Amino acid sequence: MACGSTKPEAPKPDGKPQPKTAEPIAVATAAGETTHLSEKNEKMWRITWKAAEVVATGAAKVGNMAGIKGETYEKENVSSQFEADFAEADNKVNRLILKGNVKITASNGTMFADQVEFDGKQSVYKAIGKVTFESESGIVGPIDSLYASSHTDKAGKAILDKVGTSETFFKK
Repeated sequence: MACGSTKPEAPKPDGKPQPKTAEPIAVATAAGETTHLSEKNEKMWRITWKAAEVVATGAAKVGNMAGIKGETYEKENVSSQFEADFAEADNKVNRLILKGNVKITASNGTMFADQVEFDGKQSVYKAIGKVTFESESGIVGPIDSLYASSHTDKAGKAILDKVGTSETFFKK
């Protein structure tokens, strides 16, 4: 067998070769952008980057990006804007993790943190590490963690609502 060649396919019990499983493919890029869509084909987020690596295995795609900016959406309206040093996007589970100097902005305030995880299905941010939230009402923090949901109001303006700790955010 020559160097770099693939192994022969193992035959199935009926004597036919089995299909080869897809190997992950990693692609490095320079600056770029992408828009992630939900299963209903609605925008969840748009992100731009200065450099990235995307690893694809079949339909699943995970991207690691540097120098990022973007926005989240609700019903085609921007529900927040974000920027960070780095990001990891996992399209299969609709999750975006922002790392390093994270800034989330909306019309009613700005959240800063070391790391923020955005759950696209629920439009919820979980911020951890030196978290502060600044609004016209004042400044909260720094604290260890904070949650906020990302929505648009009736006028279509981006808002962060239900901002609070896990005890207050998930309280019914």
